[in-house]
Amino acid sequence: MGVVAAVALNSVVVTVARVESGSMVPTIAAGETVVVWRIGEVRRGDIVGFDGRGSFVPLTHPEVTYVKRVIGVGGDRVACCDDRGRVLVNGVPLTEAYLAPGSFDEVAFDVVVPEGKMWVMGDNRAESADSRAHLGDPGGGFVPLTRVEGRVVAVLEPPVDARKVASR
Repeated sequence: MGVVAAVALNSVVVTVARVESGSMVPTIAAGETVVVWRIGEVRRGDIVGFDGRGSFVPLTHPEVTYVKRVIGVGGDRVACCDDRGRVLVNGVPLTEAYLAPGSFDEVAFDVVVPEGKMWVMGDNRAESADSRAHLGDPGGGFVPLTRVEGRVVAVLEPPVDARKVASR
């Protein structure tokens, strides 16, 4: 009975994913394993795990979980950048204390996020192939909310680096 409950909990409530790139440094490092909480609504500022097929890679690509921060959700206008280099959401500059030191945007963009989709970016902007890198692709860099696997809530491995991950 306990094994069945553990399997159900893992598939319905929580799962884990290994982060392969440095796109989320300093928040999450390459090689760390994160806990993805499958319950709850996706909101701006959340760090999410998502299936990038159809938006970041072709639908025929093997499934891979991407981990990025949600910058905009349906109806938001996301633009880069103001005169101080800050990303704007609905005309308001973001305060992004989580960014890697010296991180900045080199790609100018001004998009309105369609309903049911999100705009995501890595915390290490110089090393992140995120929504900005897919502007010209068929999905326009937007990720359908239906592809979200959940919110990243903690780093599990390596054990010496285990910690809660703050969103928003």
